[in-house]
Amino acid sequence: MNYSNTTISSRSDATLVATLDDTTFQIIRYGSIFIFLFGTIGNAFNILVLSQSPFRSSPCAQLFLFASVEPFQKDSPQKCYDATVACRYVTDLLFTFLPILPLIPMLVFGLLTIQNVRQSRNRTIPTDVSRVPTVGVTVNFNPTNRLKRKDHKLATMLLVQIIILCILSIPLGMDKVYSSVMADMQLSELQVAIGSLLYNIAQLLHFLANAVPFYIYTLVGGNSFRKLFFRLMITGSSCYAYVSLPSIDGETNELLKKIFNSFIGGLSSAVDDDDDVDCSLSILLLFDMLLL
Repeated sequence: MNYSNTTISSRSDATLVATLDDTTFQIIRYGSIFIFLFGTIGNAFNILVLSQSPFRSSPCAQLFLFASVEPFQKDSPQKCYDATVACRYVTDLLFTFLPILPLIPMLVFGLLTIQNVRQSRNRTIPTDVSRVPTVGVTVNFNPTNRLKRKDHKLATMLLVQIIILCILSIPLGMDKVYSSVMADMQLSELQVAIGSLLYNIAQLLHFLANAVPFYIYTLVGGNSFRKLFFRLMITGSSCYAYVSLPSIDGETNELLKKIFNSFIGGLSSAVDDDDDVDCSLSILLLFDMLLL
């Protein structure tokens, strides 16, 4: 009876191990492709937008630009990881804290930089009132308020990015601590399969931390980042308005060109408006990019 129960238990464990291994394989296959594609596209857009002239004078934006370039760098393998037990423990300990430690000076110096820039602008830019005599309307123009809003958006981008990076990086550090503690223990096949699944999920989350900054900036980056991004996309998309479609006759092709030009013109006027770009514009631009 005990032998029968042991056999059934071993079979169920083997089935569960096979299921976990297959789940790990599928997560690595599709998760890594998703992160690679969206991360590459997002960081490329970040470099394109943050390198434009409106952001060149902002130290915080330059920090975001450097952070967008860094994921494209190639890391060198850790040759001494398994040299000795001490090397393995030291490497795991460093790998546990290295994803988190840079976030602390990033937060401190980012906030200090924004505060310094805000104070310097308050000293150099006065508040004035300009009148428009042709219309007879008094317009209060306060550039300091606009700059404060921009700095506030940059600070929001920084804080949200740091929080998300912490959430996505901490699981891998915890898994490295667990693997270091359990390294010298005898584990069953089921425990190894569970550990492999958790490790790969934590590693993908760590990679995801390098892929999400663009989408963070687009959602919480304020009007300046979205406007500049949409304007660049419109400028690039408008180049396709004069490309002939060989499978369509000339009259239909010209009609499509006119519709496309009207669509792009409407988007351009909407982006140039002072109000925030609304959700409908974002959806239209998304469909425009997908169709092209």
